[in-house]
Amino acid sequence: MSVEMMSRRNFLAGVGVALGVAAVPALALAPAVASAATKDAPWVYTKQDAEKVARRAFEVYYVSGCAEATWWPLVEALAADATNTDNASWATLPKNLFTFGGGGVNGWGTLCGTCNGSAAIIKMMKGVDASLIDAALEYYAETPLPTNGTDKSYRKADWTLTTKPIPNVPTSTAHSQLCHASLSQWMVTSGNQDGSAAQKDRCAKACYDMAYHTVTLLNAWVDSPTKPVTGWAGAISACTPCHTSTKDANGVVTPAKAPMKSKMTCDSCHDETAAHTSK
Repeated sequence: MSVEMMSRRNFLAGVGVALGVAAVPALALAPAVASAATKDAPWVYTKQDAEKVARRAFEVYYVSGCAEATWWPLVEALAADATNTDNASWATLPKNLFTFGGGGVNGWGTLCGTCNGSAAIIKMMKGVDASLIDAALEYYAETPLPTNGTDKSYRKADWTLTTKPIPNVPTSTAHSQLCHASLSQWMVTSGNQDGSAAQKDRCAKACYDMAYHTVTLLNAWVDSPTKPVTGWAGAISACTPCHTSTKDANGVVTPAKAPMKSKMTCDSCHDETAAHTSK
């Protein structure tokens, strides 16, 4: 075989034989790379320290935004947990996978990044019911945020921060999972502008709150796998007869008069009259 016809594979094999054991140290010096996960998610969840994860969420927000902040700290914790049988798989996930979610997905004001990250991490847990996502998103919409959880944690004086929390910030209840509605409501309530230090502080604290609540939900599931109580179905019960299809005992489907798709409370976006609701 001519030199020109020698294949790359044969060439490399020849080099290996020629170098012999001398090639082994060179390979050993090669930079380590993360191997692919040995199995597909969902993966095992083991109970974590909610405050520790939430603190990391507050910190990560200032580097990578709200969605990454609510997702990555729990991935990080599970990867480092020697008691978690899937910790090697958790360790294969890359950082900054959820930076797209900031500002309601690249600033579009849709699903809040904290809801996005929380839902994603819950869905990755083996044996965890998806109702925990409903509970997390309902908490976001119906809780005055930010809570004072970040401030309480910081006052313990064992948490060193580059960007310290602003004390006594205003809170607001969004009644929506949308960044547009939630953040706009808070800006109206507080008098602060988007992009201000106060707004960033508010969103960082919302990351703390959602990360803390997500871990709390998951820990409770480990202790007792019971679906959390939520009120969203009752809140929209007056609207569902007209806006969702129904199926009777024989499997016959009755189409909705005005089809829609959502679990959100209707009045978070719509102001309807009594005449409308009586139809």
